Amino acid sequence: MDQDPTTVNQETTPKVTHEVDSNYTKHDIKISSEKKRTGLIVGIVVAVLLALCGGLILWFYLWYSNPDQVAYDAMTHLIEAENVGIEGGISIINPDEDSALKMLSIAFDASSNNLPSSTAAKIMFIFDADKVEGDPQILIEVKNIVMRDGVIYLQIGGIMDSINSLEIDDDTRASMEYFLNTLEAIDNEWWQISIPDLLETMELPAQQNDALTGMYRCAMQAINSDMSGEIATIYKQNQFVEVKSSKQLAPDVEDVVDALEAGHKAYELTINKDKMASFVNRLPETQTANDFFACYNDVAKQYGGERLSTNDFDEISAEDVEWPDSEHLRVFLEISQFEHRLRSVNIFTYDDDGQTTGGGIVVFKYDTVTVNPPESYRPITELFDELSEMFSQMFMVPIEENEEELWD
Repeated sequence: MDQDPTTVNQETTPKVTHEVDSNYTKHDIKISSEKKRTGLIVGIVVAVLLALCGGLILWFYLWYSNPDQVAYDAMTHLIEAENVGIEGGISIINPDEDSALKMLSIAFDASSNNLPSSTAAKIMFIFDADKVEGDPQILIEVKNIVMRDGVIYLQIGGIMDSINSLEIDDDTRASMEYFLNTLEAIDNEWWQISIPDLLETMELPAQQNDALTGMYRCAMQAINSDMSGEIATIYKQNQFVEVKSSKQLAPDVEDVVDALEAGHKAYELTINKDKMASFVNRLPETQTANDFFACYNDVAKQYGGERLSTNDFDEISAEDVEWPDSEHLRVFLEISQFEHRLRSVNIFTYDDDGQTTGGGIVVFKYDTVTVNPPESYRPITELFDELSEMFSQMFMVPIEENEEELWD
C-alpha cells in the first residue's frame, strides 16, 4: 500500500520551532532607528545652518553693509563712544604765487572729547626757498589742558627759536625790544588760566563778580553733562551724513597713496543740508540745554540779568548750512566692515580751476586716557602783571626824554 507523501516521517522527524530572542530583536530595531534619525537630524541641522548662513550673508550685504546703515552706525558709535580722541594734520597751500609763504602745515593731537582733555598742535610755516633770505624755520607748538573744573593750562613754545631763525639786523631787534621781551616771557611756559581767579584779580563789584561766577558755574555744569544719548536720538531722526562706496580714500588719481586699513572700507561723504539744519535746530531743545537755561535764568533773576530760552535761538534752513560742493571739497571716510566704526576722515580741497589748495587727515582714537595738569606752571595773572610793567615802561620812556629836553 502506497504511503501519502505528506505523512512520510511525520512521527520520526522532530518539529522545528524558531524562537526569537526578544532582547536581540529590540536591540536590532533600536540600532536601525537611530541610524535613520541621525541622518534626518544631520540633514535638518545642515539645512538650518545653510539657511542661517545664507540669511546672514544676505543680511550682511543687503542691509548691514548698505551705505545708509553704515553711515548711521558709524555716526552713532562716534556720538555714543565713551571717549573719542583725534590726531592728524592738515595742509593749506597759499594761492598767492608771489608770496614767500608757500604752505601752512598743522599737526594736531587731542586726547578726548570730554573733560579733562589735552590738545597739542604744531604749526609750521613753509617758505619758498627762492623768495626768502636764509633758512627760516617757523614752528610754533601750542598745548593746552582743560580740567573738569574748567581750569585751563596753556603753553606756547618755539616762539624765540622761530624768531632767531630769521635774519633780523641789530637795529630792527633794538626797535622790537619790548615786543621780543613779551614773547620771551610767554615762550615755553605753562600758564594756568582760572576764570574765578581772574574775576578775583579784576576786583569787580561784589554783585557783578557773583553774577559772573554763577554763570560760569552753569556753563561748566553743561560742559560736563552727558548728552550723547540725546544727540544720538536727534541724529537718528535727522541722519544728515550720507555716504557712497569708494574704491579708495581719495579721488581717482594716480599720485595718491591709499592708506586703507585692513578690515575697513572707503566711502565718500555728502551732507544732506535739510537734515543737518533740522539736527542743529533740535539741539537747544535737549535736556542739557534746558538745564543750562534754568541755571542761567536763576542767576539772571537774582542779579537782574536777561533770561534765556529756546526762543532766543533762530532756526536755520538748508540755505544757511555752508558746505562746499564736490568741485571744491571731497571728503572720504574709512569705516570698519564689521563694527562700522569710523577710523579716519580724509579731506581734499580745490580752487575754481580744480587745482589742489589743501587737504588733511583726521584719525579717531577710542581708547580711554588719563589727563593730568603739568607739574609746574604759573598763574596767568603773573603774566598780566609782567606785561603791564613792560608796557608802562615802554610808554614812560618818551615822556622822560621829553621832560629832559624841556629842562635843557
